[in-house]
Amino acid sequence: MNHDRLWRWAIVGVLATIAAGIWVGLSSSASARNNMVNTPPPTSVAVVDIAAVLDRLDEKIDQEQNLKRVAEERRDFVKGMTDKIDSLKSELAILPADSDEARTKREEVVRLEAQRRIEAEIAAQVVESLQVTKQVELVRKIMDASKRVAQRDGWSIVLTDDRNAANAPDGQQFRIDQQLQLLAQQTVIAADNLTEITEEVIRLMNNEYKAGG
Repeated sequence: MNHDRLWRWAIVGVLATIAAGIWVGLSSSASARNNMVNTPPPTSVAVVDIAAVLDRLDEKIDQEQNLKRVAEERRDFVKGMTDKIDSLKSELAILPADSDEARTKREEVVRLEAQRRIEAEIAAQVVESLQVTKQVELVRKIMDASKRVAQRDGWSIVLTDDRNAANAPDGQQFRIDQQLQLLAQQTVIAADNLTEITEEVIRLMNNEYKAGG
């Protein structure tokens, strides 16, 4: 199982449903100024690259290790059933085909093969569900951390930095219609480094994770 690819591709669905594009985080200082004057304060806009944050989160690394452990445990359980089936088939090969013992072992092989198929399907569903759940949790944490950075540093609005969304990952290629759709949905066309808060979000989240927050 290629866990890096699973994380990278599955996150596309997470971003589409949770981080749809625009987060508004009015800072308390901006709100206070707005109450003191009749004209609204200037709007300051920042961007955060969710994929870049995910790639560098210590918590994500630990979650991937846990996911790998769960997948290995499930795989080992299924392999144990496969080994049992192979052992029974070896025993059958030396038994008279019409003996009662052979009939009993054939029935056990059929039963174990059915159970193995079910367990393999359950294992895949458990791993996939755990992966998606953890991804959703991390994206929600990124959204919360981005909002807190915005409030701390005085940003009025934080946008999902999707400038590279239409660029296919290495070794992949989008169809023309897919690329056009991604371009049409893009919310950030250009941004300078002064509006980039990705590093601040990474630093905040990793520090809090290390501190047990």
